[in-house]
Amino acid sequence: MILVYEANDAIEAHMMQDLLERNHIGSRIDGELLQGGIGEIQTMGLVTVLVEEDDFDNAKSIIDEWEYSISSQQLGDNESQPFPFLVFLMGFVVGVIVTVALLVNWYRVGL
Repeated sequence: MILVYEANDAIEAHMMQDLLERNHIGSRIDGELLQGGIGEIQTMGLVTVLVEEDDFDNAKSIIDEWEYSISSQQLGDNESQPFPFLVFLMGFVVGVIVTVALLVNWYRVGL
């Protein structure tokens, strides 16, 4: 078997394994149980997804396509960032105005 994907954790590895199985490619996860030893051993590259050498090209293209679709979605999300910032800014301004109005009213009543 040959390495086709290095996962950050066991959950990601199982996602990749499921993706490959949906495309009729058998795979194996190695290093999943080593995550319990974090702190004593290196934490990167522990969990890997392996496939048969004959399936490597198909598996790699499926994983690459999935990663491309995820990165495309993230780029699309970044384009919509100004709107939430404007909502935050408007809320901040309204909060300052209300606070100042309450303090002025409190000051007048207190005298």
